[in-house]
Amino acid sequence: MKRIVIAIAIFTSGILLASCAPQVAVSQGQIVVGTGDYSQIAGTWLGVVDQYNTSTVYSAQINFFSAPTENGQVATSNYPELGCGGILYARPAEGNTYVTLEEITFGGGCISGTTKKFTPTLTGELIYEYFNTPTSARGGDAVLVKQ
Repeated sequence: MKRIVIAIAIFTSGILLASCAPQVAVSQGQIVVGTGDYSQIAGTWLGVVDQYNTSTVYSAQINFFSAPTENGQVATSNYPELGCGGILYARPAEGNTYVTLEEITFGGGCISGTTKKFTPTLTGELIYEYFNTPTSARGGDAVLVKQ
């Protein structure tokens, strides 16, 4: 008796998922992250955010800690042109993406309670996406570079 294994590959958002027994996830162009392990992205990251709804462009500085604090803080944020910033709190990872909730702690003009997602790339950058609510469409994005 011959045994045939059929594999189906699906390409979605830069991630190649191969389905067979057992199921294997293969990453193309991205690093698979561990839940709660921020040591891979610890440090200061800079980039320019493109905000979709207003065509506004502004710089972002995100400083990731190597591990979450006791109350779940994983980073601080600063948006110099907007004059505001705050604290990012860990949320459950989504595959190879770190998910955070941002609380604005200084300045005006920024929205508190937004979801920020960060996806490391194999080229050493961080893809930054923000959402006004966890279920809303993406409101903006950036490519962050480690300093």
